[in-house]
Amino acid sequence: MQTAAQPLDLILAKRALYQLAPAAQQITCRTGTLWITQDNDPRDIILAAGESFITDGRHQVIAYALDPATFRTYP
Repeated sequence: MQTAAQPLDLILAKRALYQLAPAAQQITCRTGTLWITQDNDPRDIILAAGESFITDGRHQVIAYALDPATFRTYP
């Protein structure tokens, strides 16, 4: 039996890092500011509260809190 993955809510202190699994997912910043980076992607993604980004699903992803931040990941 396969169960649907649930969204994951995370809280990061300022300057904290969180490593996400290399699977396609949507990251939605709920409060604060996040810097998102993916391996082999030259872009720097900055998310403010209410903004989202969808990862490519093939590379490692790091979320870094520029301010204290909360975010949700959706598989």
